[in-house]
Amino acid sequence: MLRDVIKYKPSVANVFIGDENYPSLDGNIFVLYKFSASKEFLVYEEDIKSHNLYVTAYDPDEKHLMMVFKVPPNHKEDFKLLKDSKYSKVSESYKQRILAFHAISKNHPVADVLYKPEKAFKALEEKLGSQTIPRTQEVSSVLDKQREYYNDVYKIMSVIRPNEEFDNKPLKFNTREGE
Repeated sequence: MLRDVIKYKPSVANVFIGDENYPSLDGNIFVLYKFSASKEFLVYEEDIKSHNLYVTAYDPDEKHLMMVFKVPPNHKEDFKLLKDSKYSKVSESYKQRILAFHAISKNHPVADVLYKPEKAFKALEEKLGSQTIPRTQEVSSVLDKQREYYNDVYKIMSVIRPNEEFDNKPLKFNTREGE
């Protein structure tokens, strides 16, 4: 899904399933890039606008670029399942794409969430203190909208810093004598 769209993976700061400031764009994928003024990145930014999944782009702050992409039609149901915290219910091909995109194996904790192996239930039960968890439940918590949706917490705000050169010199006033 995103592998076809995302180049410059090192420039990707995060991926979100929404932006609280743009509820009208809900249902899309939001890719937050560290902005780069390099020619290569600017060419990529222009090229990606012609991709069939591209929706829009905007600057959420002065250091980042957010690109918004449609969920491919063949993955809409899987995307909805993830948003509904039904991680193990997504299709096998979608699970494989998630693992491949993040370059992780089936031994990774993310794979445990997707595949619900018995060891994941045992580890969670131990963490919760011998409480038995029904095997029909997911092995992870409900999706945390504060973490999965972009919001103002993620913004980098400019910090006004004092000018040290100015601060270390005595003030001089322009007193025009004779006026």
